[in-house]
Amino acid sequence: MKKITRGLAVLAATALLVGGSTTSYSADLPLAKSGDKCVKVGDLAKNAQGGVLECSKVTSKSSIYKLKTASGPRLKIGVVVPQSGVQSPEGNEVRRGYEMALADFGGSAGGRKIELIYGDAMTTPVATSETVRLITQKKVEMFVGTYSTGISLGVRDAAARYSKTFVETHAITDSLTTAGATNYFRVGPRAVDFAKASAEFLASDLVKKTGKKVFLEHENGLYGTSVVDTQEKLLTDAGLTVGRAKHSAGATDVTDSVLAAKAFNPDIWMITSYLAANTLFLKTADALNFRPKAIVLVGAGDAKSLFDAVGAKVATGVMVLAYTTPLVNPTFAPSIGKFWAAYEAKFKTKPLGTVASTGYTGMIAALRMIDAAGGKVDPASFGAAAKTISIPLGGQPNGFGIKMDADRQNTAIRLLAVQWRADGTVPAVWPDAAQLPGEVVKLAG
Repeated sequence: MKKITRGLAVLAATALLVGGSTTSYSADLPLAKSGDKCVKVGDLAKNAQGGVLECSKVTSKSSIYKLKTASGPRLKIGVVVPQSGVQSPEGNEVRRGYEMALADFGGSAGGRKIELIYGDAMTTPVATSETVRLITQKKVEMFVGTYSTGISLGVRDAAARYSKTFVETHAITDSLTTAGATNYFRVGPRAVDFAKASAEFLASDLVKKTGKKVFLEHENGLYGTSVVDTQEKLLTDAGLTVGRAKHSAGATDVTDSVLAAKAFNPDIWMITSYLAANTLFLKTADALNFRPKAIVLVGAGDAKSLFDAVGAKVATGVMVLAYTTPLVNPTFAPSIGKFWAAYEAKFKTKPLGTVASTGYTGMIAALRMIDAAGGKVDPASFGAAAKTISIPLGGQPNGFGIKMDADRQNTAIRLLAVQWRADGTVPAVWPDAAQLPGEVVKLAG
């Protein structure tokens, strides 16, 4: 595994509740020495050499810092992400986020040193074969991933055949957790979370500034279809006039889709797809002189690569229903700005949108669960431990919390809307609690 220097550790003032003990992780690890007195069992610090110290109980009335050790057997975690092909930039971001999280967690969890073992896939069949390869040849014991629904399906089902736990951090299709796979735990949002948040943003805020005619465009896979099915119902129930069309996620020409949207003459054009397709939609709409009052991209579109590809004139004013931006009220996600600063310091570039921070947050959740399970990662032990964790909203680095439901789905999720500015920044504009002063939805004219 690629060695990563310590970046950002995890948010303070939140707790991981496990059998009555309290474990917290500080956003800025304090300096300490082994043997120094400490207060909360599980708190982390660092020594002058950069080693991670953990607060350990000595007696019922005394706790001291000890060097965090991993005396148990090495734990190999499989990570299947796109490392080649059109989604490889996003896959690389997932990888960076995971590796930063593991480094910040001290390289171990549940008393076991952790090694990340990688597979490369963009489709379900390849993800299936890569999962089997990692289990049978590399001897991985559990999985954390992925990026998209197709990959997640392949890993989930192949891992289940070998009774291996799988923690999903990015893929959002609802049925991934509702299909009854007891090895599958999702710590990020579902399609219904994006659908509900985007519909609420439109119905409670945006339509008051634009009008009530909405055209929904989506990629035709499980991801886009599941999001827009819910969007359409919620928006129709709210009294909006809704049109709809779809496209292939890998489309290289979306002229027909853009012309269909233009013919509908919407006040709001909302597109649910992947980054490459969303970029193509904006370019094509500009070429066809189509610019409704508001454009909202769902799930992907806050990456600087989109802004650079379409230019400031096209991007400015476009909104994205997304994960947490660094330009957010600090009370909404207290650690997100520090993650971005640590990322830029390490890689000498800005993150590609929020993919890396979502991966970082997801891996932190997985490591917390491994800690709670005492290093046991079979689905039954892992699941029992995961249910004991209760972290409120704002307690995870990107503003999420952790609260797993009966379907092994994290319900402590909140999303926001951001809007591109002419200077290439994307501040949060909704909900009000996420806004920085003066940052509200701004429409042309």
